[in-house]
Amino acid sequence: MQEIPQNLNKNNQLMSKLLILSILVIISWVATMFVRGIIQDRENNQETTTTEISEQWSRPQIIAGPVITIPIEKTSVTSTGEKIVNTTTLTLLPQKLSYESQIESQLLTRGVYDTPVYTSHINGSGNFDLRDIELKSSADTKILWDQAVVSINVSDTRGISSMFDLTLNNSKYQMLPSSEFSTLDKSGVHTNIAIDPDQSNYTFSFAMPLKGSREISFLPLGEDTDVALMSDWKAPSFTGEFLPTERNLNESGFEATWKITSYGKNLPQYWVGSYSTVDNDSLLSKAFGVGLYQEVDFYTMVDRSTKYSILFITLTFLTFFMYEVLSGLRIHPVQYLLVGMAIALFYLLLLSFVEIIGFLPAYLISTVAITTLITGYCFGVLKAKKRAFAIGGLLIALYAYLYILLQLEQLSLLFGSVLLFGVLTTVMYITRNLDWYSLNKINK
Repeated sequence: MQEIPQNLNKNNQLMSKLLILSILVIISWVATMFVRGIIQDRENNQETTTTEISEQWSRPQIIAGPVITIPIEKTSVTSTGEKIVNTTTLTLLPQKLSYESQIESQLLTRGVYDTPVYTSHINGSGNFDLRDIELKSSADTKILWDQAVVSINVSDTRGISSMFDLTLNNSKYQMLPSSEFSTLDKSGVHTNIAIDPDQSNYTFSFAMPLKGSREISFLPLGEDTDVALMSDWKAPSFTGEFLPTERNLNESGFEATWKITSYGKNLPQYWVGSYSTVDNDSLLSKAFGVGLYQEVDFYTMVDRSTKYSILFITLTFLTFFMYEVLSGLRIHPVQYLLVGMAIALFYLLLLSFVEIIGFLPAYLISTVAITTLITGYCFGVLKAKKRAFAIGGLLIALYAYLYILLQLEQLSLLFGSVLLFGVLTTVMYITRNLDWYSLNKINK
């Protein structure tokens, strides 16, 4: 039998060890992916809890209006002389529409989950201009001015905590349940009024007490729509079709204002019956407002940290392997695997603690626990305290760097790339004079 060259046999052993380590890295990384599955389950539980609290407190609110709707009777005569009366509706949007609101937030807790909710007073004002209506009564068209209705749509009327009045040209009208603005759903309030067609301008104002959760939004139904919001919530997320024209964020909360013209709303000022380009979906697509969300919730932070697990496992295994190559140590694959499982356990510990004590304390406890565990184990594996402490120092540096990456958000890719470049540079420098073909057997 032909004898296998010694150098070739050593090289095969080295490649076999590298292949085994690659498999162990993948196995350890897969273990962290199970933690990501647990994170998803916990997020689903949080969303379910948030929905339940919203159902009991009040859902996210969308406010639209006021809007005037006026019945119109149209008479037609058949060929037999029979008169048929059809009733339709004239819808008139405000000329000027303004909202002001002070939003007071609070967190409702159920178990380990928090849900932001709010209370507010929506102070609305503006006017209707009947000169916009280019429609007059005639022999076959009768506008029922005395049966007009003013409606304000609110997406969840359970959030209206008390009765309130609408002031129209100095006359007060109590708002009643349901909305007559049929383009949106019936959720809202209304009041019956009588309109004098000879009076062109109708000013209005109201103060509506309103509760909601997570979001508050408005529809820009006026020719000019202005919204001014103030809140004690420190991390607002401005949502919808329009961003604020002005905003001010500070430690006490935020202030934001919107100014939207008719060009932005892109709606007719009035229409009769159903209008082809105005429907529920098209109106809701124009909503804008603010969301009361956590700046970055802890599930997002834990999930983002697991994305770097492959880097932690690889660098730790690489350090062990370099000790094998440069110092002649013999480290068994099972020992590699146990260290990989310990690194994967970090993310489960982090997730377990973060729900109870917050992200930073949980991160510190998990880092200390796993670093101590792996460092203590390395005392026996690496046969020298200096080497074990080097592994501990590496882990502390990696976890500190990971925490910085998680805080940077937008710059995390840049700093992660710099880290990889630094690691590769270090390995290339240490092994620059190493003759890989003359290595001793790393595993007998």
